[in-house]
Amino acid sequence: MESFLKILFIHENYDNIAGQEISLLERIVGLRDLGVDCTVLLPNQGVFLDLLHKNEFKTIIFPLTRLSKRSILGYFRSVCRVQRIIKQGSFSIVHCSGAYPCQYALPATKLSGVPCVVHINSTVYTRGALWKNFVPFSNAIITVSDSVKRTVLNKISYPRRRIMTIYCAIKERDSECTYSSNELRKQLNLPLYVKIVGQVSSILPLKGLEYFIQMAYEVKKQYPAVKFLIVGRSYDEDYNKKLQEQIIRLNLKDEIIFTGFQEHVYQYFELLDVMVLASLSEGLGRVIVEAQILGKPVVATNVGGCPEALIDKQTGILVPPYNVDELSKAVLQFLRNPVKAKEFGEKGRLRALRMFSVVSHAQKVKTLYEHLQNNSFRKISTQFL
Repeated sequence: MESFLKILFIHENYDNIAGQEISLLERIVGLRDLGVDCTVLLPNQGVFLDLLHKNEFKTIIFPLTRLSKRSILGYFRSVCRVQRIIKQGSFSIVHCSGAYPCQYALPATKLSGVPCVVHINSTVYTRGALWKNFVPFSNAIITVSDSVKRTVLNKISYPRRRIMTIYCAIKERDSECTYSSNELRKQLNLPLYVKIVGQVSSILPLKGLEYFIQMAYEVKKQYPAVKFLIVGRSYDEDYNKKLQEQIIRLNLKDEIIFTGFQEHVYQYFELLDVMVLASLSEGLGRVIVEAQILGKPVVATNVGGCPEALIDKQTGILVPPYNVDELSKAVLQFLRNPVKAKEFGEKGRLRALRMFSVVSHAQKVKTLYEHLQNNSFRKISTQFL
């Protein structure tokens, strides 16, 4: 029997798995458990498609051409194809993962007579990007944090009752991972006596990894029994080269380990004594929550939605971006005081489990769908207080 709600998710993924992909996967897992029929449209094959198939989700692969002076015909073909997919699949709603898919989805949904939802995960979208992708004309906007919500409202005119914050769905554990920390330590050549400080993020300039590396240098001078991990894939060769040169210049080649992308990332969170996020911009900072779910103390920059992911001086420590001194001091506080680290980690774990559950996230998104389908959007605001 078909679900009453059939949702087409459109995601512009170019063969990578990062926070936005994991968030989408956990969203549709939660929705499926509530009886929602979910299909994901991607522009290409790749590792994210493989992950969706592994979790037994229906997918559609179709190249999507963005609107430009050189690609007007290709763009209209993309819009027409999306419209046909909506009609043939009898989809109730189209849900755009990020602003960019709205460029194809918005015209297609208007032609098909179904609502369009846009999920905004970042504060980096410019006013021009939001307008160019037709975000102001969508039926509803979901933001991953109040910080993102404020940013969007500052850049476009949009009814406040139709934009809402729904925090990410973050699962408690990775059931396919054995979490053998001692075995992983051996693989990474990390002695049992050293403490481990790490950042889990894509290797991109916005993630502030040059400040993490400088912090490692400062911390190592005062606390020698420590090693550092950077867990994530590099997407910028020039930036990666700059980081490697910095590491050599600071004589940290044997102190910092780059693990690359890891599918079972919780195994690496388990290794950490302190989790760091030195980002210069974050929509929410979901890795903060993932670390807290495992009871890890977190030091993060006070940018974007990070103050919503942790409570400063209670479940973690917030420091100003670009400030290596404050970053180093906060990390040293946890390294030197294991009791404090454990206390912060436990408070963070309890808060994360309460605020970022998959069930709660999915239920709120489903409620939004039902209001859109029933054309009763004026009642929505009370559902998300």
